[in-house]
Amino acid sequence: MPSITVRLTDAQSCALRDLASREGVPVAAIVRQSVDALVGARASRTWDETQRRALAVAGTLRGGPTSLSVRHDGCVAEPYAE
Repeated sequence: MPSITVRLTDAQSCALRDLASREGVPVAAIVRQSVDALVGARASRTWDETQRRALAVAGTLRGGPTSLSVRHDGCVAEPYAE
């Protein structure tokens, strides 16, 4: 099995060790389970599904300039013009 080095924050490391201790398994097992879950979740999402989800929320947010899609460059530049 290949070995890799990962740098974690102190909080991440502590939480990982606490979880492994509570479940009575090695930290490496928790890391492998987490990687499998993340990769599986992302791999199962096809491009069509990602696009469908993005289109489902398009236009559902309210607020901001109503002409943003037409005047995007101007709207973004306005705050920096001052």
